[in-house]
Amino acid sequence: MIADALDAASYVECYASIESPQVREAFCMLVGTIAAMKWHNCAPNPRGELKRSIGIFSVADGTCPFSFVANHNWLLFHFRLPAFKGVHCSIKTLHAEFGEVDERIDGEWTIKLRSVDDIRRLLRIIDIS
Repeated sequence: MIADALDAASYVECYASIESPQVREAFCMLVGTIAAMKWHNCAPNPRGELKRSIGIFSVADGTCPFSFVANHNWLLFHFRLPAFKGVHCSIKTLHAEFGEVDERIDGEWTIKLRSVDDIRRLLRIIDIS
């Protein structure tokens, strides 16, 4: 579910920052899918100067295992450290499905999502419904 409708302007800002029609469609699918989930929700999660970040939070414990940032031509999806407690996926699987996976120095992973098909593959892999 969307955690707080008062943050609607943040979703509009994220959407407006996306130039690619395919990425706009992917953004809507990802936010809409999370909004329909029972065990996860999403909410704007600004980080410093970065205002276009959306966190995906566990309803059970409030952790943020995933987040994504809206960019002009992709969504940068983050696998945060809490994601690894539930063993949602492996880096090998992500490489096979998405090619490039950035393994950050802090231990987190990022992938670029550019289409509805990318969102479908991601949701099958992380299985957080």
